[in-house]
Amino acid sequence: MADPHLVDVDANGVDAEGNDYRYRVQPHVLAAGLMVEQPVMLRFPDGRIASGMRPMFTEKGIAYARDGLAAERAGHKPGQA
Repeated sequence: MADPHLVDVDANGVDAEGNDYRYRVQPHVLAAGLMVEQPVMLRFPDGRIASGMRPMFTEKGIAYARDGLAAERAGHKPGQA
């Protein structure tokens, strides 16, 4: 069984599913509990191993996004009262 914390990536740090491990979640998003970062090890095609983070939505983050989409569909414009 493959190690779930070892991710094979291309030379740009992107895995086979298109997930990009070069970016970090903004601190205010982490502080709000909308997302978390899971530490992973990245294996590049040249065999190099590097550390990275896998951003993941929390249940709170999924609910926040779902509610925002529902508000947009109802005609609410982001940034307007």
